[in-house]
Amino acid sequence: QNHLFNILEKLVQFSPSGGTDLAGQLHSVANQSQRKGIVIVISDFFDNEESTLEAVQHLRFVGHEVIGLQILDHDEIHFPFNGLVEFEGLEEIPNLKTRPTEIRKSYLKEFNEFQEKLRDGFSKNSCHFVECDTSKPLEELLGSYLTFRKETAAK
Repeated sequence: QNHLFNILEKLVQFSPSGGTDLAGQLHSVANQSQRKGIVIVISDFFDNEESTLEAVQHLRFVGHEVIGLQILDHDEIHFPFNGLVEFEGLEEIPNLKTRPTEIRKSYLKEFNEFQEKLRDGFSKNSCHFVECDTSKPLEELLGSYLTFRKETAAK
């Protein structure tokens, strides 16, 4: 129990900076871990999905159970924007000022293809992948995941 509180305290104090190398971090965990365990990846996964899925496969190869919790804002999922909007770039990506109606269709197509690749990649590696919409209560997300996990364990 103290170990869990220490982890949660570190997460609360964490301040992200610089670029993302999710795959590199996951490979590092796979290479450094001495025992098999559960690796819970909490991320938006907006990184190179092929590299990330290779790292997930590496974790599975060394015997870990992997759970991906993808944290997404409701607006990232549904892209409800109208008018002239300036989108703030993530990490090294510059800001973009545009009319969302002009890019909505292509954004949603790319977003949905990206999501499908992640879902398929996690599934092929026998891993759980949970999309977490931040507009939904945490209890609802965890409840639905635990129900899913219970049902898949019973099979």
